Amino acid sequence: MKGMIDLVVSPETAIDLMVYIEKYGQDFYRSAGVKSEDAKVKELFSALAEDEREHIEHYKILQEEISSDHTSTTSFIGDYGHFLELISEEITSDLYFKKNLTPINVINMARHYEKDSVLLINSLRHLFKTNPAREIVDSVFNDEKHHYFELKQLLKSLQFKLQEH
Repeated sequence: MKGMIDLVVSPETAIDLMVYIEKYGQDFYRSAGVKSEDAKVKELFSALAEDEREHIEHYKILQEEISSDHTSTTSFIGDYGHFLELISEEITSDLYFKKNLTPINVINMARHYEKDSVLLINSLRHLFKTNPAREIVDSVFNDEKHHYFELKQLLKSLQFKLQEH
């Protein structure tokens, strides 16, 4: 993914890509929370869906500050759009529901998504050199890292419960 990300050269395009990925994550967390029977999983996924919504809002504010004439979109156009969709699919490809998914499977799917989101944001941070843009991107970056660790803790907790039974 690193080589492909290097081809994203404008903050506007980076934001479009990040908004798209955040929306996908938000939808996944909402669905996973509703489908989960485990109270802790349900609670965490509900909170993560809300965090993803807040990230989208932060990115939209950032988009307005960076360029007043750029229109953010969730569908990408042309060859460059196809390229951005490939990057998006690489990050979100694990976020689909199969039958009989266990809470552990769903948490692992979410962990991979969060890890890839962290890698994406880290690869694009250099495009945001000045504040408040850099502060916003860094804040979301830190949130995504925190999400990964929250998911890892929940996973350990569920695995421990399974070992007790």
